[in-house]
Amino acid sequence: MLLLGCTLEIIGSASGIMHSYNFLFLGSNFGGEADGYYGHSGREFTQPPYNITAVMHSLTGEAISSLFPSSLSDEEKILQLRAKSTLNCTTPTDSTPCDPMISSKPCLFDLETDPCEGNNLADSHPKVLLHMLDFVKIYEATLVDQLNKPADVEGSDPRKFNNTWSPWMDT
Repeated sequence: MLLLGCTLEIIGSASGIMHSYNFLFLGSNFGGEADGYYGHSGREFTQPPYNITAVMHSLTGEAISSLFPSSLSDEEKILQLRAKSTLNCTTPTDSTPCDPMISSKPCLFDLETDPCEGNNLADSHPKVLLHMLDFVKIYEATLVDQLNKPADVEGSDPRKFNNTWSPWMDT
């Protein structure tokens, strides 16, 4: 079986695989403390205040402006783009939540229609679930133990690789 365009990540006792818009999550981390946590939005902090001028004159802002001159033309446009790119999560009342600390069942989400991962589709889409679980088994069979060596910070220096983060050899 081959899933093209698949990404699998294993962290601690949890693993996740993404294919197309489907995301399968297995397990839990940190005793469930991190389940459902997606990081801070950045909007709940007032210090430092959001600085539109800094955004406009940042390297990213200048790059965007060079490609699309009118895209960051004024502060109002930046605020509109910021609002448009913000994901506000609400959980529909008819959704099936996924709580890996209560149930050992896998969590399957359609990230196109449910980017906040609020509706577990594992029971309603068994073929997709089995397909993705098979891929996880195949991938896990190829894993080798980590070397558990200290990080080679100097070897990963992006200045050595045309300012690109790249893999490096363990020493």
